[in-house]
Amino acid sequence: MQDDNGLLKSPSFYYKELERYNSYQNNAAQLGRMNTIPNWEQLGPSYWNQTSGWNPGVGRITSIAIDPNDEDHVIIGSPGGGVWKTTNGTATWTALTENLSNIEGDY
Repeated sequence: MQDDNGLLKSPSFYYKELERYNSYQNNAAQLGRMNTIPNWEQLGPSYWNQTSGWNPGVGRITSIAIDPNDEDHVIIGSPGGGVWKTTNGTATWTALTENLSNIEGDY
């Protein structure tokens, strides 16, 4: 994340954000709003042609932000260069980085 001048924010900023996030998680758990039992469902792809270097879309998410005031508003990012958002609880996604280059190859 950058400041208004395009510079990276200080380590203390990120530490405070981590503290804020941990506080939010703790409060949500105490209020019974957090489901502590995983309910992830694999949506695919579930195959990969290992005879070539091409990968049909098996990716990974490395960044996630959930609006503390609206849990249906989520933004995710991947090391491949994409950032996406949803405002309806993951039913649909909108790409935020359509015109930016992305990383190709092994990560």
